Amino acid sequence: MRRSCSILSGLVLVFSMAAGADLVKVKGYGKAPADSPPAQARLLAVRAAKLDGFRKLAAAAGFRTDTKEGTQEAVEVQAYLKNFKVTGTRNLSDYEAEVDIEMPLVEIIDNVAEYRKNKFDRRILQGLQEQISGIEQEMSRLQGEIKRLKDALSQLGGNPR
Repeated sequence: MRRSCSILSGLVLVFSMAAGADLVKVKGYGKAPADSPPAQARLLAVRAAKLDGFRKLAAAAGFRTDTKEGTQEAVEVQAYLKNFKVTGTRNLSDYEAEVDIEMPLVEIIDNVAEYRKNKFDRRILQGLQEQISGIEQEMSRLQGEIKRLKDALSQLGGNPR
């Protein structure tokens, strides 16, 4: 038994109850720059269509693609999308292409979880690096203060250690 529901233009979720595997199917559309040679334009159009499809997979995973921050996050999550399958590629003209991409919903969820974990880990690491930098600056300041105090003590005739 199959059910479909349209989520976004060009994005259709297909739930396959019999197989037990929910699939997300998207169509990506791409255009090549008008000044590209036709042979190169076909390749560029297919690449652009794949990127559009990946953006739609990211949207299906819950990433906003209608804001600058959301678009950046969607672009980042594309690097984590694995186990997708390009099921069809059509050159609509020398400068336009369309691709069909499908991916199990479970894989999208796992890939997004990996992305978010790594992003969280990067934030923690960045925070620790900032703390270490602050500690190093404070150590440098204290070493300068110790040197200044030793110099003052030696001028008074004391024995600095």
